[in-house]
Amino acid sequence: MVVRFWGVRGSIPAPKSPAVMQELLVDVLKEFTATGAATADRIDSFVRELPAWKGAGYGGETSCAEVESEAGRIIIDAGSGLRRLGERLMQGPHGKGQGEIHLFFTHFHWDHIVGLPFFAPIFVPGNRIHLYAVQSDLELCVRQVFKKPFFPVPFEQLLSKISFHRLDPRQPLELQGVTVTPYQLDHPDPCWGYRVEETSARGRRVYAHCVDNEATRISPLDLGEDALLYKGADLCFFDAQYTLQEFLEHMNWGIHCAHRS
Repeated sequence: MVVRFWGVRGSIPAPKSPAVMQELLVDVLKEFTATGAATADRIDSFVRELPAWKGAGYGGETSCAEVESEAGRIIIDAGSGLRRLGERLMQGPHGKGQGEIHLFFTHFHWDHIVGLPFFAPIFVPGNRIHLYAVQSDLELCVRQVFKKPFFPVPFEQLLSKISFHRLDPRQPLELQGVTVTPYQLDHPDPCWGYRVEETSARGRRVYAHCVDNEATRISPLDLGEDALLYKGADLCFFDAQYTLQEFLEHMNWGIHCAHRS
């Protein structure tokens, strides 16, 4: 199992300011100088070997995670990061109308759907797009995104074949080589996290997707069946948007803080 985060920011996309980019550049130049071999012919190799976060920093795009198994992939949430993922997928079968997408929604706040109208594969005839959610208004919310005055292209003019699938709470679904089970998170609007499990020759791996979660229930007794979302997870993507002070000022907003996470 490979998990790629195409967007991790909450609330709104946040491009970096010129001041932040300047700080990153200064740090990189200092590191390059410290190598003791700061010559022009070394620049390209030095930059290519840099971890992505050193050159570009963290964050910027809103929630979008790609979970790739040996048999395929699923996508969780359609935040602004979905646009870049779509661009990469267009380089393969999806650009030829031969692709299939399985996209799961936690909920429908703007930061989790804003990338959907800019997801290139959805406009390509022949592609099959499967959309999943526990919420009964899945189709209504998606159609609303592709409606004036929010977006100029109506849902009816999308050229891919789109199918809507309503999930049963806490019931596993097997597809693309993984088992996906939705569990409820602590958020004012209904929000569902996902436990993704893959069993292969390499062993068993578990990913827990737990964004937009205030974690008001912290004991196994309080969590009940939803405690299974976290149990034995190898990787947990957990809400940490606020500082502790911000968290105290925004109680019951359904968002957690890094300090308590």
